[in-house]
Amino acid sequence: MQAIQLVKYSKKQPQISLNQVEPAAPKAGQVAIRVHCASLNPVDLKLTEGFPFALQKPPFTLGVDGSGIIEQIGQGEAELKVGDEVFFYTPFSETGSWAERLVIDAHCVAKKPKSLSLTESGAMSLVALTGFTAMQKLQIKPHDKILIHGVAGGVGLMAAQIAKAQGAYVIGTARRDQTAVLQNYSVDQVLDYREDNFTQLLNHIDGALDTVHDNGKTLQKTLSVMNRGGRVVSLSMPNLEDMVHLKAHLPAPLAWLIKLMNKKYFKQAQSLGVTLMPQATYPNRAQMQRLTTFIDQHGLKVPVQKSFSLNDYAVAISALKTNKAMGKLLFTLN
Repeated sequence: MQAIQLVKYSKKQPQISLNQVEPAAPKAGQVAIRVHCASLNPVDLKLTEGFPFALQKPPFTLGVDGSGIIEQIGQGEAELKVGDEVFFYTPFSETGSWAERLVIDAHCVAKKPKSLSLTESGAMSLVALTGFTAMQKLQIKPHDKILIHGVAGGVGLMAAQIAKAQGAYVIGTARRDQTAVLQNYSVDQVLDYREDNFTQLLNHIDGALDTVHDNGKTLQKTLSVMNRGGRVVSLSMPNLEDMVHLKAHLPAPLAWLIKLMNKKYFKQAQSLGVTLMPQATYPNRAQMQRLTTFIDQHGLKVPVQKSFSLNDYAVAISALKTNKAMGKLLFTLN
C-alpha cells in the first residue's frame, strides 16, 4: 500500500516520502481501516520536527486522524464490524492516517455521525473532538459569554458552533476580513487580533478557549478579562496527564520544566478566582460517541478548503505550512 512517511526528523526540512509499505494485520483489540480521507493538522508538522521529542523511530507513516471503512476486526472487539463507516484519531506515538490502510487500536475509533458524510467526518475528527472536550470543560450555560482565541482555525470553528448550540454568546479573535464567514459559523462578535486590544474591550467573560501558541501571552491577558468563577481551557499549556493518554511519555526533566512553566499561570488564575485547565486531546471512543450524538442532535458545519491525493503530498504539506484561509486540508483516497 502507499503511505506518506517521515524518513528523517528536522525542524527546518524534514525528509518525507511516499513509500510502498506492507499492510499490517490487526492484533487483538485493533481494527484495520481502509482510509477514505485523512486530515492535515498543524500538529503533523510538529511531529515531523520531533516536537516535543522524537516519539517514533523513522521511517513511520504520518497523520493523526481521518475516516474510512472497517476492513478487518482484531480479536476482542465487539462493538465495530466490517463495513462500518468510522472516524478515528491516533495517539501521537502511533500515527498512520496518511496511507491507504491503517491498523489502529479500536478504542481510537467510533462510528461516524449519521448527519455528516464520510469526508466531513474525517475532516473534523481531531478538531471537533478538541473543541467539544474544551466546551464541556467550560460548563457552558445559556447566555454565557465565551471567548475563543484563534476562532478561524479548525478547533475554533468547531468550538464556536458547539458553544452556540448551548446558548452562549460567542466572541472570537481572528482577522476582521473573516467576520462575514465566521458569522456563518456561529460567531457573534469578531475582534481583530492585529488591531483590537481585547483586554480593553472585554470583561466579565464566563469561559474562554486559548488555541494560540505564543508562550502564554494571550493566556495571561485572557485571565485578566474573566469573571470570578470563570473557566479557561488552554491548548498552549501541555497537560501531562493527557500526554500520557496520547502515549507521549515525557522525559522527567521535560515534565519538570513543563510543571514549572505552568505554575505561574495557575497562580495568576487562582488569584483571580478563575479555573484554568490545560488540555491535550487524546483518543477516547466514549468521548467520540458523545461528540457524534451532539453533532447528530445539533448539526455541525465542517468547511473543507482543498483535497489532495497522496501523490501530491509535497504540495499538500506546503499548503499546510502557509495556510491562512479557513477550512480543512485533506488527503482523499478511496
